Amino acid sequence: MDAHRTRLVAAGAAAGSAILYYLIGLGVLNIGESTTGADPDLLGFGLTTGSAFVGFAILVLLVRRRWLLALLGLFDTAVIVGYFGFAWLREPQFEVWGLAIKVLEGVALVAIGALVFGHREARRTAGTLAVGGTSS
Repeated sequence: MDAHRTRLVAAGAAAGSAILYYLIGLGVLNIGESTTGADPDLLGFGLTTGSAFVGFAILVLLVRRRWLLALLGLFDTAVIVGYFGFAWLREPQFEVWGLAIKVLEGVALVAIGALVFGHREARRTAGTLAVGGTSS
């Protein structure tokens, strides 16, 4: 798969994650209850995290620098690890929407990895957000 298609896969997976996060925040999708007795702000969570993944989708389409793509990959990894690491704070610990989002985020992560480590296109200094690079 060429770099352009790989970017589209990553952006599509991130956009899908964003949509699901927004639906969770709006209360359309149920993800369970807090085990701490606290009333979590799902609206704030869904809007913030959904917006972060909209930004992720946009950046993966625009950024050509490997180190910036690697930062996106680290962000995605932290979100995935956080879901499993904080599972004990919710009941049920794992539910269909959270797992669906993690699958989408995993797809985005694999695509980012391919861009960082596999495609020559991602290694060029040219790009929309390539600071100090030359445009092609």
